[in-house]
Amino acid sequence: MTDPHRSGIGGFGVATLYEAARGRAVAIAYHGRAGSRVRPDQWEADFEGVSPDGFGFLVKGKGNDVGPAAIAVPGVVRGLGLLHAGRGRLAWKALLERVAAFAEEGLRVPSDMAAYWRRPGLAGRVATRDRLALTSAGRKHALRPDGEPYAEGEVLRLPGLASAYRRLASAGPDDFYEGEMARTLLRELGPDVKFDAKDLASYRASEEPCARIAWEGMDLFSPGPPAGGVTLFQFLLLAARHGDLSKGLVSFEAMDSLGRLLSRIHEAKLRTQGDPAFGGEPVDRLLSDAYLKSLADSPWPEEPKGEEQGTTQLCVVDGEGNAVSLNTSLGFNSGVFSDMYGFPFNNAMQCFDPRPGQPDCILPGRARYTGCAPTLGTRGGRISLVIGAPGGARITAAIGIPLIGLAKFGMTPPEAMEIPRFDGVRRTILFEGRVDGAIEKRLAAAGWTPHRSTRPYGAIGRTYCLWLGARGWEAGLDPSEPGAVVVA
Repeated sequence: MTDPHRSGIGGFGVATLYEAARGRAVAIAYHGRAGSRVRPDQWEADFEGVSPDGFGFLVKGKGNDVGPAAIAVPGVVRGLGLLHAGRGRLAWKALLERVAAFAEEGLRVPSDMAAYWRRPGLAGRVATRDRLALTSAGRKHALRPDGEPYAEGEVLRLPGLASAYRRLASAGPDDFYEGEMARTLLRELGPDVKFDAKDLASYRASEEPCARIAWEGMDLFSPGPPAGGVTLFQFLLLAARHGDLSKGLVSFEAMDSLGRLLSRIHEAKLRTQGDPAFGGEPVDRLLSDAYLKSLADSPWPEEPKGEEQGTTQLCVVDGEGNAVSLNTSLGFNSGVFSDMYGFPFNNAMQCFDPRPGQPDCILPGRARYTGCAPTLGTRGGRISLVIGAPGGARITAAIGIPLIGLAKFGMTPPEAMEIPRFDGVRRTILFEGRVDGAIEKRLAAAGWTPHRSTRPYGAIGRTYCLWLGARGWEAGLDPSEPGAVVVA
């Protein structure tokens, strides 16, 4: 929770929880919601197009990407409060005091974070360094005194964030939404933010039924719309029926057939999987044989590329068989920081369609769609899988491809994490730099526009999992960036 661009209390997310004593899985949803001051046409005249990587929309002036208008009502604090209530073994205050001490002590900047802060903007978005420098509060809390991002090995201390955690530790999560902390944040955000005190006070995280499928001898559970669990399940079910895995996962046959399925699934998602409070298709229909057949038979979509991630993933199993797979995200962050408390706010508004009347257009109270699909699996009522990934629009492939490696090819979690991942976005196929050049040529000949990442790992999300195999619990950590396994 001290990462200035991937997660934080100014963000949103979703978690899937398995309660062993009750034998049930539930989703805890804390999505970012549009405020009451938004208008469906507020960026209509500035609309430039869908982001080239399929994740969000571009408008002139970048007003949906950075600045106060880009911020949706944050859900993380109420979401984690709901997850903790009646379930947490440590007191809320004790947990937050621990994190406050960590923020105050500071974060030694790892190489991936230092590189992220300096990379250019991708797919038409504002560069991370420019986000951090957008406001005086951002420069104060996220940059060095000389105005530059911190370098690898330097220590970024976060006293403002520590004070936020201590405030929440003593006052409780509701203070963020209807107490003194809420009033401070609204004063700081000013008149251009699109939510008000009533929007904050009325925000609620929710406990919801999971989407569920039977797959490869497991029952899988993941959040329904507007999260990405249904999209993941569509991919797994269609891959079993239409994927050509005869020559393994790292083959032209697999990349071509699975890429086409992913392309069709991505194209259909925005039309069918928005906030269910505002319409959309029922989950049962989206996972029905008839709907899956219509997806498989639909035309191959016409033409985008890019790599993105801005999310944190946590996978936990305890000794009693309880488990959680949890996502929190800022999107790419809005560049707007709390001056008093030192944390950045999300830019969730960039994922709403600026064109009025579209299935995911801007409406007050609507939750933005997300690819997040924190997923759990059970065998015989016993937890056997915890998996999730950051990666925005790439999350379906980031989770689905390693899952196929685990369940269909008998890989260990480390082996499954090593599979070069790929994704289809309309007629562009994105893949990590380790894919053989001969496969790339065959993909081009088959009608794809190949886009080879310069990164050998982590270009298609960053996947983390816990898997109960023949040798007991094993962990798989994406090789591209720092991660950790803790046994307590």
